[in-house]
Amino acid sequence: MININKRRIAVFGFVLSSVIFTTEVFAQPPCTPGTGPFTSQCGKAITPTKYVVTVKYLAFRNKDTGEYVPFFSGSTQIDLGSGTVVSGGVGGIVGDGATLDSGTYDGIRVIISRDFIMNGSDDTVSGPDGIGGYTNETRCSTGGTGKTLLPPGGPGYTVDNVLMNLSPVDQVFSIPPEADGVINAVDGLKVVDSSGDIQVTASINSFTVLPGATTPDMFADFDVKDTVEFLHIAIDPLTTACFGILLPPVITLTPEGGNSTKFEPKLLIP
Repeated sequence: MININKRRIAVFGFVLSSVIFTTEVFAQPPCTPGTGPFTSQCGKAITPTKYVVTVKYLAFRNKDTGEYVPFFSGSTQIDLGSGTVVSGGVGGIVGDGATLDSGTYDGIRVIISRDFIMNGSDDTVSGPDGIGGYTNETRCSTGGTGKTLLPPGGPGYTVDNVLMNLSPVDQVFSIPPEADGVINAVDGLKVVDSSGDIQVTASINSFTVLPGATTPDMFADFDVKDTVEFLHIAIDPLTTACFGILLPPVITLTPEGGNSTKFEPKLLIP
């Protein structure tokens, strides 16, 4: 089975995509910039209280044959948010009772839904006002609908609309297809569209299932800290709005009794 732990978490969030704004998109406001697409523009990063991933398929690569051996197929939702799982706690199990044939495995393939349920807010979000300054700090919260192309008129990137000056409610953040101009990029991983879902294939430190032995557990740790960023910007001279974006977590995979493989997501600038 796959144990999904939190605060360093699992097989299944590392496909979370990220989009990056180049520094030319907005005039640089007078703040201490971060490194994220929105924090670099005076936005704020939060750790969501709800972060639900839907796992649909999991397979492991047999080192000798190169074939991916199915381990789980179905639909399992796992909440990795800070409001659900304490640091180091187990957020869920995928493939409970499933087994692998004897052999050595050195790769993983997972298919997840491109829709993620998020919940969170921050009261001190600002961003560019379009004339070299920045907007007043405001409350940005999940609960919006639809997407927006930033900067208006493009070319740019599709981000999620979120609420302004309201309490957070659950919101589905959907990763757009690559054709929409969004970069699905995590260092060392292959991310592709798969019948409307997202498929990730990666090499891992090998583990062995002995003949007649129980299939070892695979512990998958996601670090979901600061994986949602908000931005409050002026979209015209009279109107401001809040926007949100998902960032990929750091993932560490550790087979029972084996060596860990850590995936450190890196954001690509187009």
